[in-house]
Amino acid sequence: MKRHKYRLGIPLLGKGATNHLHRMEVVKAFASRGIPVIFLVREDYLPLLERIPGCTYRAVHFKEITGFRQFLCSISRNIRMRYPFQDRGLRERYRRKHLDNSILTRIINRLYGFFACFRWMVSFLVVLEQHIYRKSQTVFGCDAKEIDQLLLLGIGTLHSELEGQMTWWGIKEGISVVHIVGNYDNLSSNGYRGVPVNRLLVWGRNMRKDAMRIHGIPPERITEIGSIRYNLNSSLLISKKKFLECMGLSTKRKTLLFAGFLFASQYFEMMTCFQEILNEGLDCQLILRVYPNKQLMNSIYMEPLLHYANKFSRVTVSLADPYFRYGERGRPVLQIEEYELWNSLAVCDCVINIFSTISVEACIFDKPVINMWYFPRPTGNLARQPVYLDYSANFHNRRLASYGAIRIATNRQQLKKMIYEALKNPGKLSEQRHRVVKDEVGQLDGQACDRLAEICIQEYHRSVKVTR
Repeated sequence: MKRHKYRLGIPLLGKGATNHLHRMEVVKAFASRGIPVIFLVREDYLPLLERIPGCTYRAVHFKEITGFRQFLCSISRNIRMRYPFQDRGLRERYRRKHLDNSILTRIINRLYGFFACFRWMVSFLVVLEQHIYRKSQTVFGCDAKEIDQLLLLGIGTLHSELEGQMTWWGIKEGISVVHIVGNYDNLSSNGYRGVPVNRLLVWGRNMRKDAMRIHGIPPERITEIGSIRYNLNSSLLISKKKFLECMGLSTKRKTLLFAGFLFASQYFEMMTCFQEILNEGLDCQLILRVYPNKQLMNSIYMEPLLHYANKFSRVTVSLADPYFRYGERGRPVLQIEEYELWNSLAVCDCVINIFSTISVEACIFDKPVINMWYFPRPTGNLARQPVYLDYSANFHNRRLASYGAIRIATNRQQLKKMIYEALKNPGKLSEQRHRVVKDEVGQLDGQACDRLAEICIQEYHRSVKVTR
């Protein structure tokens, strides 16, 4: 195979990148083509990462822009993250976030939202940020002479601001830059891009549409390669019998998988619902998958939850935080536990979650999936009931619901009824689930890393020709 002699830099600046790009399969795809990988890692992440053999690691740090330029950047980002504010999900999200703020703060939020309705405004703000970063050196620890191309997760939207700074640095240094999408909601619900995009790698057709419709990226600059993580999960799968026995569960019972979110109350709600189902005579068992949020894991609810779950012989707990039981409990989760996740999805008969990527993953495994969208009422006298962000109103969740593949339970009785129906007729909605995979995930042929490497090579050679 022809060797392409250039050096690839992969910045690891957030947990998305450490989960999607810091992978042996990615490194192998480039190594087989003669391309060495240099990981550019946030300083606080560097001592926590398990290193991949044969790769170089460099610590990078970022300098805050100060003064008036910092003020302008803050305004720009606050407007960009709200785009397109015409979307009712975005409007509702920010309205609820600012319910308890002062009148002035709410007025400012309304102003940000007004400007975030216009493409010309957010496009202008990207140009403004370009001038700010062009005059400011904010990335340190990278030697541009060592790197010929950057592969970045994210395009400078909400939660990928550091990737935006790294992009501006790469452009200023004349380095080829390729962007790749992490999760299925990254382009649809996190605002307007903060950087120019020469090559964007997406999962499938809907991500392509989001990139064009929301971010104004020309179609010729977008390439569908499938999802890196989802193209690799089969390598972790073992037999159903072996996995269930390892988890202390029976191979003869129906298995429910509950993949919770940030709300501790819903884990207890699921346990109560499960107890009622058992009392009604349904012969089943439960895998309780706990979300890897440190605030949740270190809360006063976690030990009682684990103690309660361990009382049931038909319940096993799967922790997405690999350090909670073995290691430092306070250690940030840079890479979630995947072995139990993929095998749980493979062996279960029904998936219950709270508007997360687990819904898409359940569709990949063609499993009936239910969203639990209700909250137990708090006890005691409160000035008012808690106000939750309405995740069901988010654009990506509305689109996912439009397939008709995912059922939504708004109370315990509905949830129990939907579980009974899913176990009785698991093939129902299978066609809709396959449409979710086709439109949202794209190709699942195990070749996503090869496509990633080939497109990066092509983009590098194209950029070299342009600079000549």
